[in-house]
Amino acid sequence: MKRLMILAAAASLAALAPAANDSEISRFSIRTFFGFTTGDIKDTVEIDNVYGVGFEYKMQNEGMKNGSWHLGAEYATSTKGNSLQLDNYGLYLGGAFALDKDVQKLFFVANAGFYSAALHASGGEGYYETGFGFDAGFRYRTNNVTLELLYRVRPDVIDGEFDNRSWSIGVVWPVK
Repeated sequence: MKRLMILAAAASLAALAPAANDSEISRFSIRTFFGFTTGDIKDTVEIDNVYGVGFEYKMQNEGMKNGSWHLGAEYATSTKGNSLQLDNYGLYLGGAFALDKDVQKLFFVANAGFYSAALHASGGEGYYETGFGFDAGFRYRTNNVTLELLYRVRPDVIDGEFDNRSWSIGVVWPVK
């Protein structure tokens, strides 16, 4: 419940941002996302969904005409499956590359970073892994927000026994 309140507060704050044109796009943004797990983590542990929030900083476009680089941090948790819950958090570097060079509304996005993953019971011992992860997908920029569809890969848990992957849909909210 606490996590849902944080997501709702972030969405409410970002929704107050006025429409932006290309010269006014904020360098800072809040990402909120909801995902559907795949593979072992869904089939064996029965965790169906992940959801989370992140913070992103868009860097200056030094030498890149049709895209941008960004740095980010995120936290994601999951629904409970078999009395276990999955948490992921980490830092990443990514790029957004325009697929429509003239309008620049549709982007291919790739992020790579270092993440920690924890599969645990409420208040109990858990399994903790750290390692590299990545996202790949698309973003579509509207007047006020950017929508995203990403395939997420995080460190596998329990010595690689359970993969930690999901498809997520999200909203990137500019912060003014």
